[in-house]
Amino acid sequence: MTGIDEMQFPRRSPRLEWNLNTILNPLTLVGILAGGGVYLGQYDARDIEDLTKSRLSHEDDHKERLAETGHERPASTNVFAPRRFRG
Repeated sequence: MTGIDEMQFPRRSPRLEWNLNTILNPLTLVGILAGGGVYLGQYDARDIEDLTKSRLSHEDDHKERLAETGHERPASTNVFAPRRFRG
């Protein structure tokens, strides 16, 4: 059993060794995170623009229908404004 006593874990190098993978891994991670942030920013901005256009279109259609039926709504009424609790 002398072979078991002689087995040891290999010793680590006392200094950090830099190689190509050590440099590329953090750069890849930063690139992926930055690209995802730009993508999400553009996607959200586009969604907000689309929702704003849709809301304005809906408001115009609603005003036209009210005008056709003769039920005019006061100009100060905003359908999308938050309503306050009165109670």
